[in-house]
Formats: sequence, C-alpha cells, structure tokens
Amino acid sequence: MSFTVIVELLPVAATVAFVGLLEAISIGRSFALRRDEPYDPSEKMFGQGLSNAVGSVFQYYAGSFARSGLNADSGAQTPFSTIFAAAFLVVLLLL
Repeated sequence: MSFTVIVELLPVAATVAFVGLLEAISIGRSFALRRDEPYDPSEKMFGQGLSNAVGSVFQYYAGSFARSGLNADSGAQTPFSTIFAAAFLVVLLLL
C-alpha cells in the first residue's frame, strides 16, 4: 500500500471505527440498564481498542452482539458464559 492510498482510506476507516464504537457503547449500555448494573464507557472503549489491536495480529473478526443478546436473554450471570460460547464456536468451526 502506498502512502496516498492510506491517506485516502484513513477518513473512511476512522468513520467506520467511530460508528462501530458508538454501536458497541450503546449496546453495552442497554445490556447494563437491562441488568441494573453500572456501566463505564471508557472501560468499553479500552476493551474494544485492546481486542482490535491484539486481534489484528490474528486477522480476527469482532464478536457477535447476537451472542451477547442470547446470553443476556438466557439469564447468563458470569463471564464464563461468554467463554463457553466461544469454546463451543471453536468446536463447531473445527467440525
């Protein structure tokens, strides 16, 4: 990639990242309100940034909000439910 291509793509990439971050914050806030839990948007932004930085090394695709909604609707109480869902997804992908 040349420098001119990067300069052309940077505003669009920043806009997409900003919209994605706003979406993640609003969905996280709605889940926190639904469960009457405290919510810290800066913690969410830090987590998103860290996962994107680490995940970019492995060419991953961001997590699914459908899975988060399913966990919330099924009454999941701990982060272990997310770990279990991720492990189940890995097994399915291997099959």
